[in-house]
Amino acid sequence: MYSRLLVNGGKLCFKTDNRALFDFSLEQVEASNFVLEYKTYDLHASEMNETNIQTEYERNFTEKGFKINMLIAKNKK
Repeated sequence: MYSRLLVNGGKLCFKTDNRALFDFSLEQVEASNFVLEYKTYDLHASEMNETNIQTEYERNFTEKGFKINMLIAKNKK
């Protein structure tokens, strides 16, 4: 679905605290028209944290001890 919505070269940035959903999303990226450009299982300990815009949900789950997973994938449609 994302491939149809994004122009060629468009990027999908996805963050979640749910590891099972993140692992599933990685599988889907690999099986789709996307190229995985970046992934981390702990966004706040990564170099991407400097430019991260933290959501309210992200802050709440981080405060509860959950790590935030993040991927960036490029549409190669």
